[in-house]
Amino acid sequence: MRFGAPRVSWNLKPGTRWRNCRSVTKRATLTISAQVSWWSVQEYVTPVLERAGSYPMAGTPAWCALADDDPAKIAGIFDAARHWALRVETAQAAQCEASHDISAAADWSSVAKQIFRRRGAYIRREVA
Repeated sequence: MRFGAPRVSWNLKPGTRWRNCRSVTKRATLTISAQVSWWSVQEYVTPVLERAGSYPMAGTPAWCALADDDPAKIAGIFDAARHWALRVETAQAAQCEASHDISAAADWSSVAKQIFRRRGAYIRREVA
């Protein structure tokens, strides 16, 4: 299965991409991020998957029957990691787009002011 170029969902300059994950993790002063880059995972696992050739999907009976050190078993895990990274990245992009839609849906500063003004009103309730 061949995937196209990833849809960049980050606020990076056009054409900018992480060179590799290892160089980023060496910088101790960076803030840790939960952002997932499918393309970085794809670049890392592709050579391993190509060397393995054919491999079963992780978790299937065929995969479970393989020895723990079998390259096909490891390739199945790498393939699952690639699919997981794609799922997480697309979910993160959808969440980002939804937050932009919500932000544009109303004038939230005026909504906050209205809510704040209502806090000052007290309506006495009578017990029935």
